[in-house]
Amino acid sequence: LLIMAEDYDDPVINALTIAKLKGGMDLCAIRAPGFITYNQENLEDIALLTNATVIDEIKGFTLNSFEPWMLGTVKAVEVGKDKTTLYGDRKNKEALEKRAQLVKNEIKWMEARAERGNFEGGKSDADALLDAAREYTERLGRLTSGIAVVEVGGSTDAECRGRMLRVEDALCATRSAIDDGVVPGGAATLVVMSESLKDLAKTIKDDEERQGILLVAKALVQPLIQIASNAGYNGEFILEQVKQ
Repeated sequence: LLIMAEDYDDPVINALTIAKLKGGMDLCAIRAPGFITYNQENLEDIALLTNATVIDEIKGFTLNSFEPWMLGTVKAVEVGKDKTTLYGDRKNKEALEKRAQLVKNEIKWMEARAERGNFEGGKSDADALLDAAREYTERLGRLTSGIAVVEVGGSTDAECRGRMLRVEDALCATRSAIDDGVVPGGAATLVVMSESLKDLAKTIKDDEERQGILLVAKALVQPLIQIASNAGYNGEFILEQVKQ
């Protein structure tokens, strides 16, 4: 039994703990995802995914009126310290797509309204709208995300292990990119650093120091030129494209 709520009072936590330890119930209680402002909407999305019903007094549902049919189902659940993953069967795919489209429309409206400006509260109102758009983008990701199954095999045990290691490296790199972001590959970052050093050199009065900075700036673009040349392209041409 997975219970999801905005928060839990101490008596509730104590009752759940006793039920698990002494009653032998297989249960887990977690907080709803996202900021408190959007908890209700997030819970409604999860209820749609799992075919469950949100216990909400505004809609006429309370714990006293709870019925077993209000419970939803999923194939599996993984609960971690900072993240919970629900594996649903997506039987109500059409309803999920409609909800996702509504969220997309809300995001577009928020971003367009923030761009137009003319708020009574000034920049703070625009920032609040952009923050809401980011929260809705995360909500959209939860509605549309899926799980991919990668089957890895080989002719020998050694080949299987080698391929498994490469797949694990790719998964770790992808997860790291999702958590921390990415930078352009192909030595493009070094080119950006080179341009910054050239700007820095213009502010240096000492000739020797300036020439040293320019020398480093010139060296930083060489990896990209070499990578492009190795791939059969004109390195200088690719460099100018990256600069643009």
